[in-house]
Amino acid sequence: MISRGSESESEFATNVPDEMDSTGDGTITPDPFLAKVARVPARRDALALAACVGDRFGRFEVRGELGRGGMGIVYVAHDTTLGREVALKVLRASGDVERRKRFMREARSAAAVTHPGIATVYDVGEQDDAVFIAMERVRGKTLRAWIDEHPIIPIVDAQRIGRAIARTLAKAHELGVVHRDLKPENAMLTDDGDVKLLDFGLAKLTGPSLSENKSTTDTQEGRILGTPCYMSPEQARGLAVDARSDVF
Repeated sequence: MISRGSESESEFATNVPDEMDSTGDGTITPDPFLAKVARVPARRDALALAACVGDRFGRFEVRGELGRGGMGIVYVAHDTTLGREVALKVLRASGDVERRKRFMREARSAAAVTHPGIATVYDVGEQDDAVFIAMERVRGKTLRAWIDEHPIIPIVDAQRIGRAIARTLAKAHELGVVHRDLKPENAMLTDDGDVKLLDFGLAKLTGPSLSENKSTTDTQEGRILGTPCYMSPEQARGLAVDARSDVF
């Protein structure tokens, strides 16, 4: 069961976004930063299902909320075993089997690629009515937020960011992971100047060791998933996609 803490702590500053659900309706969160990167599904139980400071999911103790999106709520949490801070993404139980599959696919996709450009997945678990992913907490801002702050981008910065994203994608593709939702909202510039890719909820797993369960990796032909403005032509038409769609 999820254990409750006895005291409430002040809210944490929001500096790590959750992913954007481009396929569902929703309202924009009032937080000025998250308003640019997260869509909150219009669900009456969203607040009722939120965890409180002190709640525990396995060995992870919630310390505050970081953000909300179409695939759950992200908290900053403390790993009580290893004594480190993590980002904890939690999806409560619902009748939407596809959302659950996408959530687990995100964990599996990110965990399949060991690379500095992708946040490390520490643990995945289920507890009572929730599934959760514990991952490296990345401090920084999304590429979208950074672009909004820099109307004129120096060519050296554009080249550095572009190369970093390309190297990370190359590694993912080498291991059979196609992101399928690459956009400025899903790349983060860390406080240390590194670039990390976020949100593998729509990823397609094509590697032989990753795709045993076809039901969780393949997209039914004719079904369109992704962000329209960033789709390749074949993705926008609901056709099969591969690494070339990410490059596009």
